[in-house]
Amino acid sequence: MRWINFVFVLLAFVFFVGCTQPQTIVVDKENTKDLNSLVVQGVAEFDTAPDEAIISFAVETQDLDVKAAQDENRKISDEVMQALSSKGIGHDKIETSYYNIQKIREWDHETRKQVDKGFRVTNRIKVTVDELDKVGEVLDAIVKAGANRVDGVDFGLSDKKKTEVKSEALRIAAKNAKTKAESLAVGAGVTLGKVLSIQEIAYDIYPIRAYAKEAVMAGEMDENFPSTQINPEQVHVNVKVKVVYAI
Repeated sequence: MRWINFVFVLLAFVFFVGCTQPQTIVVDKENTKDLNSLVVQGVAEFDTAPDEAIISFAVETQDLDVKAAQDENRKISDEVMQALSSKGIGHDKIETSYYNIQKIREWDHETRKQVDKGFRVTNRIKVTVDELDKVGEVLDAIVKAGANRVDGVDFGLSDKKKTEVKSEALRIAAKNAKTKAESLAVGAGVTLGKVLSIQEIAYDIYPIRAYAKEAVMAGEMDENFPSTQINPEQVHVNVKVKVVYAI
C-alpha cells in the first residue's frame, strides 16, 4: 500500500512539474530559424483645424419643493431647446449628459443644526455645433434662454474628419518608419528586406477647450450685448506605428 501511494505521489509531482514549465511553441521552424529582422517606430505628429465644437452647459434650479424645482428646470430647459432650434441646431445634435436632483442641507451656526434648504435640480446638456463661426452666437442664445452654467467649449474633429486625419497620419508614420529603417540598414551594412509586420501602437487627438466667461452673464445680456467671440485653436494629432523589416 505504501508503495502504491509513493508511485501516485511521484506521478503527481511529475505531472505538476510538466504543467508549470514554460512551453515553447515553434511554428514553421525551418523558415524562421535564420531570419534576422529590424524593428523601427514611425511617428506622425501635426496640428489640424477642428471642424466641430461641443458646448457643455447646465440649467440649475432650486426650490424648497422638489416638484417646483423640477417644473422650473423643465420650463427653462424647454426655452433653451427652442433657442437652439432657432439657431438651426437639430435634436440629433443635442444630448442630455447628466440629470440630478439633490437635497440641500446646510449647517446653521446659530441653531447648530443641519437645516433643509430645499432641492437643487441640475440638467446638464451637450450641444454639437458644426459651423464654428456660429459657436459664440449659439452660446449667447443658450445663456439668454436661461442656462445658468457654462462648463466650456471643446473643439475637436467630426467622425468623418477623424477618419481622414488618421489615414493621413498612418501614411506619414509608415513613411517615417521606412526612412528610419533605410538609414539604419545603410549604417549597419545590411540589406533592407520586405515588411514582416506593421502595427499601430498609439493614436491620440488632443482637443482644445475654450471657456467663455462673458456668456455666463445672463442677467446682464440684452439686445445690444456683443456676441461672445470664440476663436478655436488647432487640434493636435499624434500617431505611432511599429514596423518589422527583414534584413
